[in-house]
Amino acid sequence: METIRFRPVTPADAPVLLRIYAPYVEHTVISFEAEVPTQKEFARRVVEISARWPYLICEVDGETVGYSYASPLRERAAYQWDVELSGYFRQGATGRGLGAAALAALLEVLRLQNICNAYGCVVVPNPSSEAVLQRFGFIPAGVWTKTGWKHGRWLDVAWFQKRLIAGDAPPAPLKGIAEVDPAAVAAILKRHGVVK
Repeated sequence: METIRFRPVTPADAPVLLRIYAPYVEHTVISFEAEVPTQKEFARRVVEISARWPYLICEVDGETVGYSYASPLRERAAYQWDVELSGYFRQGATGRGLGAAALAALLEVLRLQNICNAYGCVVVPNPSSEAVLQRFGFIPAGVWTKTGWKHGRWLDVAWFQKRLIAGDAPPAPLKGIAEVDPAAVAAILKRHGVVK
């Protein structure tokens, strides 16, 4: 039996998260970074993103095995209700539904922040990531062809979009993660954690 738990990130999590992320930079085309960030730079990113957006840690039996977060899609004011989602899991922790559970929790928290659109960007082909997004109602929003050069080849990325609100009414005021009821966030995270 194992316990799967989601919780908000803390600055102290940065070193273990960087260890999870580094192989994606060094050995895959999933991250478009060419060099692993320094620990100081990675810690700065964690603090900056988590100050405004949900940044969730996934633990299995108390051990951090992955993380997911939202960040701004673009910087212009009209895009402020749009986010891009990211998630990384340790080798051996993928293919177990943890990413899907993290995505479900993230989307619920984003709704509490009054986010209107969530976007996922996937290096293609990547059938498993594409299938997870589509299972959650994300629709294809375009492909950027030969947009990234890494490991000696050009790469395409597919964008997926999910509308989190209904209709065309003006958006509600955006809330930072610190403005969202912590009890509501805790309830969401608890609901998506399981004992298997």
